[in-house]
Amino acid sequence: MLVRRRFFFILIFFIFSPPDLAKAIKPSPPVQLIFQQQDFSKDETRITLSAKVNVDTEWLTLVIDLPFDVFVIGGEKNWEGPLQAGSTHNIELVIENSGGFQSLIEGKASIRLSNGVVFVQKRRFILNQALEKKPRPLPPIKRKGNQDSVIEFRGE
Repeated sequence: MLVRRRFFFILIFFIFSPPDLAKAIKPSPPVQLIFQQQDFSKDETRITLSAKVNVDTEWLTLVIDLPFDVFVIGGEKNWEGPLQAGSTHNIELVIENSGGFQSLIEGKASIRLSNGVVFVQKRRFILNQALEKKPRPLPPIKRKGNQDSVIEFRGE
């Protein structure tokens, strides 16, 4: 009887005990890309492509591909060089904003790992996307019996 109780308590302990201390870790890619847009005026915009590397590399190439209707005023579209793990490199372009229309810009980073494998990361960015968005209408307001206002939110 004593053996059954011990077995039962040990079984209950393992069922309700917290999971292993060794948890799964989500791996991060060797390089991560981020685009940013800053408008200087109606006609000029600065585009920044930031690349953060998570491994040491002797060869990283950054490229910004622009559509034919976007003209570069200043800056470089390409960069190549070494980076250490945890560091970030930015390339910036000042472009002529062609009438405020949306344009698809693509950034690409190629990194050569120590074992000779080449890893490519791409990120797309829509220029002037914030300008084209229309504001969402406010949610309907309902009145309760005591005249308190209640805003109703519904998921789409």
